[in-house]
Amino acid sequence: MTIVVYPWDVQIYARDMPSKQELIWSSFAQKNGIGFLDLFPTFINNSSPENTVEKYFSPGDPHWNTSGHALVANKVLDYIEKEEATRN
Repeated sequence: MTIVVYPWDVQIYARDMPSKQELIWSSFAQKNGIGFLDLFPTFINNSSPENTVEKYFSPGDPHWNTSGHALVANKVLDYIEKEEATRN
């Protein structure tokens, strides 16, 4: 099992990092031996919040657009590959 946390568009604008979600779920995952993938740094970084939201979210909607889904899918696949490599 792996817990994945990611910001909503309003959290990107506020640059909410570390967020409550990151702190609570990372602690829970660590205490319970569960995988944890934090996607906040993927969306909250050196890029402007406006550019990030425009690039990865549907206009006027807190859901990812096609580019956002592709970005998250790649991050999840990278995580899975790294996890599998450490087990072998």
